[in-house]
Amino acid sequence: MGPNSMSLRMFLVMFFLVSVVVIGTLTYQNSTFRIFEGFLRSNVQGGTSQNVTTHGFGLRGTIQNIKNESLGKEGNNDNCVCGVQNPQGTSQNEGRTKNITKADDGSKTASLTSSHAANLDDKLLGGLLTSGFDGASCISRMQSYLYRKVSPHKPSPYLISKLRNYEEIHASCGPNSRAYDRSMREIEHSKNNGVATMCKYLIWNPVNGLGNQMISLASTFLYAILTERVLLVKLEKDKHGLFCEPFLNSTWILPENSTFWNQNHIETYQVMLDKDRASNSTEDLPLALFVNLQHPFFNPEKIFHCEHTQDLLRKVPLLILQSDQFYVPSLFMTSYFDTEITKIVFNPESTPKQEYMDLVLSCTLNHKLLPEIGLPNPMSSTGKNHTASVKAVLVVSLYPEFGDNLRTLYLKKTTVSGEVIQVYQPSHEGNQKFNDKMHNMKAWMDIYLLSLSDVLVTSPFSTFGYAAQGLGNLKPWLLSHVKKNDTHSSTCERDFSSEPCYHMPPKHYCNGKLMKDFVSSFPYSRRCKDFYPGMKLGNNFV
Repeated sequence: MGPNSMSLRMFLVMFFLVSVVVIGTLTYQNSTFRIFEGFLRSNVQGGTSQNVTTHGFGLRGTIQNIKNESLGKEGNNDNCVCGVQNPQGTSQNEGRTKNITKADDGSKTASLTSSHAANLDDKLLGGLLTSGFDGASCISRMQSYLYRKVSPHKPSPYLISKLRNYEEIHASCGPNSRAYDRSMREIEHSKNNGVATMCKYLIWNPVNGLGNQMISLASTFLYAILTERVLLVKLEKDKHGLFCEPFLNSTWILPENSTFWNQNHIETYQVMLDKDRASNSTEDLPLALFVNLQHPFFNPEKIFHCEHTQDLLRKVPLLILQSDQFYVPSLFMTSYFDTEITKIVFNPESTPKQEYMDLVLSCTLNHKLLPEIGLPNPMSSTGKNHTASVKAVLVVSLYPEFGDNLRTLYLKKTTVSGEVIQVYQPSHEGNQKFNDKMHNMKAWMDIYLLSLSDVLVTSPFSTFGYAAQGLGNLKPWLLSHVKKNDTHSSTCERDFSSEPCYHMPPKHYCNGKLMKDFVSSFPYSRRCKDFYPGMKLGNNFV
């Protein structure tokens, strides 16, 4: 993965997290915000807004963000192998408009309804916030969107589901709940270090300046979501009124009478690591642990990102975490966290398939294997053009999207050459099956039909492609590996033979010495174009 891709991942993670947990309140009537009072009145619709914030920091009074009004309801490798028979020689609207048609009341009603839904979606930041908050409890929660351009980055459905799941956990286990009281009693007073509490907690301990605190808080919130812990924050008096309560019908503020306001009596992360190195046992893990991720340059490596460390921390019911860094990049170094964050940010249910589809189109169009797209097709809904030449395209993939998308593309648009493209995809099983005769019959049919093609385009490592190219004596066009934000690499290249690739050739000579270059050692051996460590037969002079 290139640096640009990682930068995008970091930006999106930071954007989504800060949007949820770090929204400043417009609190004090005598503050410098009065300078913008006229601007506020002209931009905020709905009359006068009253600035009211939650100040129940002792948490013995009533929480003020309880629902008073409804704001609306929440509402195997992607191998693509294409065979072609008989070939011949893309403004963001930054404003918000209301489309009201006076001549048609129905249109007006529908437009107003659509406008209301869009307005609600803006208020809730595309689902990052849940509906039901009292708008007066923290006015920036529902009005901050008015002062920013519409973001091109939309939260993935997986992120929204993770947030809703976290909010349920927080409501069940947060302060002032029975589960909170019971879990805290067990953590504070149990003598059994192996006790399993009802709820697990992550207490954020602020350190250094406000900028450091905000980025570390965003990181800690993500860590809480990934580990299904309830996030509680220590907010001193200098933070009162700076941030909205982010969770409905609950609070994220650690009660002032909590034993864990002071971590001096809590076992430290470093002590736990030292004991683990000495005994390699999980029996003596504490019920509460202070994890200091603050990074003075002279400190030893924290190894917080390591799989074994996370396995240990997972068994500790309560963590007090102190950091002054945006430590999300280290979470990508843990395999489970990396998988989850990727799903949260990139919604990979659809992204890889679309990238492969783009790669197929780019390859086939650039090398003139398929004709270029022209104007909208006037025949798409009225009938077929019986005079034009026809080119048949066979798509073989486990997934129907490849055939459907290509078929739709050529159905809606004409081709510059005047050819008619007909797309066929005989099967799309969804996933590879084993010990299934019908599945094997479909696979054999796909391979055989591919071998009859005049031109073959295959994805890397495709054994379907290997079998078909061998049967048909075809030199395939090999699609490049998908690389995000890489606009310079070739989308595909022609293979030098119809032979399949041997993915795992020997790495040593028979005397045990390492084989550095088998190409120069053995005749007719060459490196595979779709898998560099692999080996295939071919004439070295080709």
